[in-house]
Amino acid sequence: MLAAVAIVPGSPSLVPALTGPDTTGPAADLDVPRLAARRVTDRLATAAPGRWVALCAADVHDPVPVGDTGIRCGDLPVDGTYRGFGVDVRVRLQPGAFPTDVDDLMPTTLLAAAWLRSEEAPTVTVDPVVVAPTLDAVGVTSAARVVADLLAGHPAPTGLLVVADGSTGLTPKAPGGLVEGADAVQATVDAAIARADLDALTALDVDDCARARIDGRAVLQIAAAVVRDAGTPVVESESLWHGAPLGVGGHVAWWRIGPAGA
Repeated sequence: MLAAVAIVPGSPSLVPALTGPDTTGPAADLDVPRLAARRVTDRLATAAPGRWVALCAADVHDPVPVGDTGIRCGDLPVDGTYRGFGVDVRVRLQPGAFPTDVDDLMPTTLLAAAWLRSEEAPTVTVDPVVVAPTLDAVGVTSAARVVADLLAGHPAPTGLLVVADGSTGLTPKAPGGLVEGADAVQATVDAAIARADLDALTALDVDDCARARIDGRAVLQIAAAVVRDAGTPVVESESLWHGAPLGVGGHVAWWRIGPAGA
């Protein structure tokens, strides 16, 4: 049973240990999104204290490609590390102790979900789903069925943690530089997330988002499909933060699911 949706960015910069102690330079701009991400994760733990589904977009830095199907589910590691980003910060998708050695095989955005779980909800167990950011409408529908099946398999309240990065082309200092028009596409995405506008998310143009380098488009559309198909409306939506530290768009948002009038 879907209880709530939390949307967070997937950038490794969410983890303070990866950016160092600088409190005056660019790293200082990350304090607000980090706090917002932890706050929304704490809310998700309150709404769904036992189990979440983490819906994440595959990333170019992932050590293992997502594969030809565009969806990975059931064959993902439980333990992960940010060692590939310079610091051996270890994270888990379920309660329990870390093994002696942790392989660096967890997808990048799933690391963010596991880190937030480890920091804010260590008793929660997370079922991961990682999808290609290029999924078309058919792929989105297929992935939404996978997520819906995971949610349906647990009668207790279950949270959906959506790890969705925005445009990587919002400023000249962004990875790959400025993309003309990316800010307008990002604004459309941000408005739809803030309002939990499922129709607007579904209508996002694949080509426009690809040109704007918005890798989170597919997972947002999957989340919209899952919420719509659940048959229970979003009764509360809140944008806790959105912005573009280091030139990369991100959004932290909360959707509470409940019966009409709740």
